[in-house]
Amino acid sequence: MTSNEFDLMLLDKSNVIYKPILQFVSQETEAGIFGLATIIALDTKQRFFRLRISLTNDGTKDIETGKFGFGTYELPFGLYNYNVYDNISNTNTLITDLKIIHKGMMNVISDQSATKFVGKIHKQNNNVFVSNNLA
Repeated sequence: MTSNEFDLMLLDKSNVIYKPILQFVSQETEAGIFGLATIIALDTKQRFFRLRISLTNDGTKDIETGKFGFGTYELPFGLYNYNVYDNISNTNTLITDLKIIHKGMMNVISDQSATKFVGKIHKQNNNVFVSNNLA
């Protein structure tokens, strides 16, 4: 498990009192996963906040602590579209009626020495396209 931190220039668009919800959707399988991110830094002068999430390579997850599990048949390593939702409380884990404050794409990879191979049972018939969904 690794902790990942990233900065988003979204301080003007969000209610940073509460933990935002992150949702990842695989471009290969279209399966999704979501969880709460922890805000660890605010910079009102630069207008950003820093988020922390944890990624695992064995599929284990915990919505409340921001632990996202990848490396399974449903959530393989690779390209993901992601959404950041402005939350209404630190305990809410439902994305229904929440405002999306950021959309993006990321490539989820793992240290090969810590990754067990997850092979496909069937041949992959779907193409995976890199797309700009920010429109």
